[in-house]
Amino acid sequence: MKRVQEGHPALAVIVLTAHATLESAILAVKAGAADYLLKPCSIQDLETAIARALQRRRERRRRQHLIHVIGETLAALRTEEEQELSASRDQPARFLQRGPVTLDREKCLAVVAGDDDSAGLDAELTTRETALLAHLMQHPDTVYSCRELAWSALGYDVSEREAQSIVRPHISRLRKKIEPDPAHPRLIHNIRGKGYFFSPR
Repeated sequence: MKRVQEGHPALAVIVLTAHATLESAILAVKAGAADYLLKPCSIQDLETAIARALQRRRERRRRQHLIHVIGETLAALRTEEEQELSASRDQPARFLQRGPVTLDREKCLAVVAGDDDSAGLDAELTTRETALLAHLMQHPDTVYSCRELAWSALGYDVSEREAQSIVRPHISRLRKKIEPDPAHPRLIHNIRGKGYFFSPR
């Protein structure tokens, strides 16, 4: 029986014997016998035993199939969950908040909270203005040259002079939109000869 099941694991084995003992019955069951019949037995008893063995084999195959399907489903769910987590890590946060400024990157909208000296304001930004502001807000108090901003925020790999012609007009318009007093900016500062930085204070 052991050698047969090694080569044919799906084969159901029925033991039919005229010399039944408790020990042989126990050994047969341990070896995987589907049934254990005593001689003499009728054709009907044999048919019933065969039917039971085939039914158990069908149920075993059905369970194995279900286990296989469940395993594949769990693997697919894990893969999907990992992809979603990876996508969420790669996807930048929609909202950024630093100091008085809250930026909605999806709607390109900046909301600046007011204080004792000025009222709050909402500003609709362009895509590039949003990208520049987002980059500066993500790295507060860090000075970036125009070339660094052109590359990091806008994706332009250009010289510093070319970058100035790209970045400065956007910064100027951005200040007019989010600074309570653009002539005396409190959020986006410029260090002559070095670049710009965002101050959340």
